[in-house]
Amino acid sequence: MPLEPNQELREKWIAAVKRDGWQPTLYTRLCSDHFAKGHRDSNPLSPDFVPSIFHHTPSHKRHQRHQAMETFEKRQMRKKKRRGAVFLQTVSTAQLNTAEECNTSNTLAGDFQSCVVTGVVQETYLKTFLPTTTTHYYRILCVVRREEGRGGEEDTRQRRTKEH
Repeated sequence: MPLEPNQELREKWIAAVKRDGWQPTLYTRLCSDHFAKGHRDSNPLSPDFVPSIFHHTPSHKRHQRHQAMETFEKRQMRKKKRRGAVFLQTVSTAQLNTAEECNTSNTLAGDFQSCVVTGVVQETYLKTFLPTTTTHYYRILCVVRREEGRGGEEDTRQRRTKEH
């Protein structure tokens, strides 16, 4: 349950529970069954920001909440892709091993090495786009939408242009 500093959110949670005169305490908790995704989302735009699945909720409303959650997650994925779209192409190991090609070398899931331009592609974005079981090596093309500066132009950065 949200605490006193966030009174507006707390009131939304109390209204969602629909118990007359109910005032939760510091130790009051709601289980994961009351959220479409199985846990509270900290994003205020998410359908899971406030619990919405209860026994008093009609089944068609529960289904709508699950659909709203799927739509929200798809929208969030599109936003991530717009901010830092990662395009992958298989290249040989030798092409990745030059210092001027890689600012940083990271290992994801112990078997994946990638070139990452520092500050352009964050590891969390990579985990979203890359399968963790591959043993292939990839070239990463980073298309980064600049939110500051040139009015939303896209800045394309390619770490390796030579084809094999």
